[in-house]
Amino acid sequence: MESIEIRQTFLDFFKKKKHRIFASDNLIPSGDPTLLFTSAGMVRFKGCFLGAEELSFRRAASCQKCLRTSDIDQVGKTSRHLTFFEMLGNFSFGDYFKEEAILWAWEFLTRHLKIPEASLWVSIFREDDEAARIWERKAGFPKERIVRLGKEDNFWSMGETGPCGPCSEILFDRGEDKGCRRESCRVGCDCGRFLEIWNLVFTQYDRQKDGSLLSLPQKNIDTGMGLERLAALLQGKDSNFETDLIEPIIDELHEFTDFRYGKDKIKDISFRIIADHIRAVTFLISEGIYFSNVGRGYIARRLLRRASRHGRLLGIDESFLYRLSGVVGEIFKSIYPEVRQFREELSGIILEEEKRFNETLNIGLNELGEIIREVKSKGKKFIDGESVFKLYDSFGFPMEMTEEIASSSGLKIDKEKFELSMEKHKNLARRSWKKGALDLPATITVSKKIPQTEFTGYKKTKDSSLIKGIIEGGTSVPEADAGKTGRDIGVILDKTPFYAEAGGQVNDTGDIRGLSFLVEVKKVIKNAQGQIIHFGRLLSGEIKEGDKVTAQVDTKRRRQITHSHTATHLLQAALRTLIDKNIHQAGSWVEPDQFRFDFNYFKKLTPDEIKSVEDWVNQRIKEKIPLKIIWQRRDEAIKSGATALFGEKYKDEVRVVTIPGYSSELCGGLHVKNTAEIKIFKIIKEASVASGIRRIEAIMGKNGLDRLREESRLLKEAARNLGTAIEEVPKEVKRLLEAIKDLEKEKKSKSDSLPDLDTLLKEAEEVGGIKLLRKRFEGLSRKNLLSLIDNLRKKMDSGIVVLLSRHPEKIELVTSVSIDLVKKGYKADELAKGISRILGGSGGGRPDLGQGGGQDFSRIEKALGYLDKVLISS
Repeated sequence: MESIEIRQTFLDFFKKKKHRIFASDNLIPSGDPTLLFTSAGMVRFKGCFLGAEELSFRRAASCQKCLRTSDIDQVGKTSRHLTFFEMLGNFSFGDYFKEEAILWAWEFLTRHLKIPEASLWVSIFREDDEAARIWERKAGFPKERIVRLGKEDNFWSMGETGPCGPCSEILFDRGEDKGCRRESCRVGCDCGRFLEIWNLVFTQYDRQKDGSLLSLPQKNIDTGMGLERLAALLQGKDSNFETDLIEPIIDELHEFTDFRYGKDKIKDISFRIIADHIRAVTFLISEGIYFSNVGRGYIARRLLRRASRHGRLLGIDESFLYRLSGVVGEIFKSIYPEVRQFREELSGIILEEEKRFNETLNIGLNELGEIIREVKSKGKKFIDGESVFKLYDSFGFPMEMTEEIASSSGLKIDKEKFELSMEKHKNLARRSWKKGALDLPATITVSKKIPQTEFTGYKKTKDSSLIKGIIEGGTSVPEADAGKTGRDIGVILDKTPFYAEAGGQVNDTGDIRGLSFLVEVKKVIKNAQGQIIHFGRLLSGEIKEGDKVTAQVDTKRRRQITHSHTATHLLQAALRTLIDKNIHQAGSWVEPDQFRFDFNYFKKLTPDEIKSVEDWVNQRIKEKIPLKIIWQRRDEAIKSGATALFGEKYKDEVRVVTIPGYSSELCGGLHVKNTAEIKIFKIIKEASVASGIRRIEAIMGKNGLDRLREESRLLKEAARNLGTAIEEVPKEVKRLLEAIKDLEKEKKSKSDSLPDLDTLLKEAEEVGGIKLLRKRFEGLSRKNLLSLIDNLRKKMDSGIVVLLSRHPEKIELVTSVSIDLVKKGYKADELAKGISRILGGSGGGRPDLGQGGGQDFSRIEKALGYLDKVLISS
């Protein structure tokens, strides 16, 4: 049976059993921002299992797209592990229970799919006598093929507490010639002989905090059966990767490599990893998940880069994954047509990411190889965390990729120190403040005895309060004195109108006043304990715990911040309405009367699109729409259509900000009361900030008006300088640019003219008994350097060539070593690496041809002199 028929047969079977059939949910779980991905068919029905939703149905069935990375290390090494897969499942919410679930599963497998009964085995929880009786007496299953196993195999839990219950698995015996082939092999052995087909979970208990189990008033059924495994069984294949769901990808992969699947066990791992990962990446991008260094985007990037590296292990140096995504679209065109419908966009996004990674992959692999050699030479077993972070930061190597490559060399990585380096990097980024900002302490220690701060800022900009804590130098102090020059401190109040930086919105500023002191508040943060800390300068007087104060927010600045924040909501609504309904926020930074807004999209917005977005937002401003802000249960808010931002931790009670008719978002930030307050909205920049992520920068309010006036002034000044009318400025600028372009072409043609080869060869010298040609140029492109060195190699029977070219901002380098000298131990990639290191850069390549460069122009002569040291000493 082909996979499309298997899907339909399953859904038709349960439709006849009066189940409501649900189409696959997205890989991003709908209505649950706490989950990274949909990992099982039951995820979309979580509320149904918990009894949290009123249902018009009690039975459901689906074929659900799923993604899991928990077993990623096993993907490729076995024939059955996958990151992306489809799960067939049937569910009961307080309707039928064990007997129906077991009998229907047995009926479907043996009567409808015609799987031989003699090849099937069943496992149950060791204490589940009820399931054993149903299998024996109702289904007529042989007692000797029912295996009782423990909790680790046959007891399912939703978490440490909550719904749980025993389960029963149906397994297919692939035969004694499969797996470990030991006489003792039986159900429970993970060798692969006994293939798990279907897991029937009987959710009948509620686990308490003390570990005890209470019976649920509503007993549920949750089953899951992997489509790929079932297809392998029904198509007579030994592997998921040989089914019609994956095999076409491997067939296409043969177009790029001379290796053949099934001929080499090690190479087969790479084939399988590539085939699995491109399926996952294609589906992720089709749902608007783009490559980045955080969250879901990080998973997508990690999968693509892992697949790209395994392409190198198959001898593939070119971009190829983007073409495989087209095969994925063909496989699923009738089931998930959106994957094929957006084929060009998908392949374009993947190609862009491949190119970015390929640019640094070779150099990064060389760098890692050098690190591995150095670690081994010192007899160590671990690669230090800082080196792992450097590979991540400089070459885009996910930590997991470095770990995998290191493991193949028998080494481990120091994950703990890698995480410390990451956190240090993040802290530096967070503390990259504007000139004149406070220098916050790197670590802040606050007593847990100080209560959480009550935020009153949604209703007030001024409030009376009490000082509960004072921070100086990162630790708590009972009091502080301004002295003659003032002092930087942090103040914790019992309640405050000051908004702490959160959700991409800057904090409020203002002051805190007491009877004898004044604190100018510049930075406000909220720590993990819920205490809001006001950092600023104690300008005068003495301050101590218990003092009564008045906390006053800078109302003008706050009003400008509200303009920006509400405008981001309008902008997102405009983008989703006019450009693509799948656009969502990928990050933002909201300041007074200006903001930047990151969103997922794969191509540059056209001038017409930018204008239409601007016009749409300004029209909503003109309409003078009053905002509606309410507190609501999170699940109710999501169900009503409110948008949640992934990565934010929401409580059960959430704040919903609605611009009626246009936008509804979960948001804890500050907003205008009416859209008219924003006055004007203008986009000043639109650009790419990451693969698949665009950024819009915009201004509004007073900033927007000032910008329009300044642009008008500059346009008039440009017209005067050009000696033309205002309306003729674009045409005149275009004419001047074309004239400049012609001059640049003329200049480039002169600089790109290659020197005479015979003349160059006369400059070769003998160093250490080896013919050496080293030469520096001005403005010669890397392409021309490579062309030049290639021609020189043809004319030199034996020797080393090193060419440098200086550009305004960098130095290009290429190196070449003839084959006879490579055999004697001289390597072009090592020369490129050594010279580049002196120049303040990095290099690598092959033993016969290396590339690199740097930025330190003062060390060019020293770099070329490095060759004397290498050749003479050897």
